[in-house]
Amino acid sequence: MADDTFSSILSVEIAASINRVWDLMTDIHSWPDWHPLLEAVSGELTAGSRIVSRLRSGQEQSAEVLVADLDEPFRFVYAAGDRAGVIGWHCWTLTELSPGTTRADNEERLSGPAIQSLTDEMRAGIVAQQRAIAAAFKRAAEAGGQP
Repeated sequence: MADDTFSSILSVEIAASINRVWDLMTDIHSWPDWHPLLEAVSGELTAGSRIVSRLRSGQEQSAEVLVADLDEPFRFVYAAGDRAGVIGWHCWTLTELSPGTTRADNEERLSGPAIQSLTDEMRAGIVAQQRAIAAAFKRAAEAGGQP
C-alpha cells in the first residue's frame, strides 16, 4: 500500500534579528513582495482566522488557510486543504542562534489519498519549491523586509 503522507523539513540561517524575521513572517500583506508563489494575500493573522492568497501561477487560483497556532514569539502554524483531498500542515519555528542570527525551520506535511500518486519527481518539486520560498524569505529578512 502506498503512503498517503509526505513530509519535509527545511532549515535556513538568516543574518537578521529574530524580531525582524518574526515581523516579516507575520506581516502577511507583505508576503507577495518576497514570496515567489503569491500574488496577493488577504485576512488577519490571528489564531483561528483564515487567510486567502492568490497564486502567481497565471491561473486564477486561490488558497485558503486556517491559522492553527500563532505562538508569539516565534512559531506560526497553518493548515490548508484542496479539492483533491490533500491536507497541508505547515509550521515555521524561529530560533535565535545569536544576536542578529536566526534559524527558521519550515516543516511541511501533506496527507490525503492524492499523495499516494505523487511521483519522486513531484516530491522533489515540492521540496524545491519549499527551498525557493525559504531562500526568498531569507533574502527579504536580511534586506530588512525588502525583496
